[in-house]
Amino acid sequence: MLSAEIADGDNVLDMGCGCGSVALAAASQTSGMVFGVDSNSRAVACLEEGAKLNGLENVRAIWNADGNLELPVAIDIALANPPYYGADAIAQHFVETCLSVLRVGGALLVVTKKPNWYEASFHGALEDVVTFEAGKYWVVCARKPNFGQSVGT
Repeated sequence: MLSAEIADGDNVLDMGCGCGSVALAAASQTSGMVFGVDSNSRAVACLEEGAKLNGLENVRAIWNADGNLELPVAIDIALANPPYYGADAIAQHFVETCLSVLRVGGALLVVTKKPNWYEASFHGALEDVVTFEAGKYWVVCARKPNFGQSVGT
């Protein structure tokens, strides 16, 4: 976890978790809940097994493709690694799903090869947008602002 600053007690969402490497690393840094979401049932099973093998009881693997997550807690940090070469509709779905469960002031971090698309998408919807290079990829970070709404708080 070179880019995400996860504090003890933070609730974390790993959107598009794949086999769960990022979710497992996050779970080892917090006593909060870590939710790994993926549309591939085999990926979700890998996350479940990884949590079991590592004794991480704060991990919940969720098989979901529609983005309607009913989480028991608001999310402090949402991490996403959408497909790089897929349609922007998939990336948009990831962002919208993360924002639907992120608390006001919570952080969204997206790993991408197309930072310009995220910067443009975040403009006006998120605040404190920062982009930095991380190896061959980019990380675009932003915070969910308070627009007078209590969604996700």
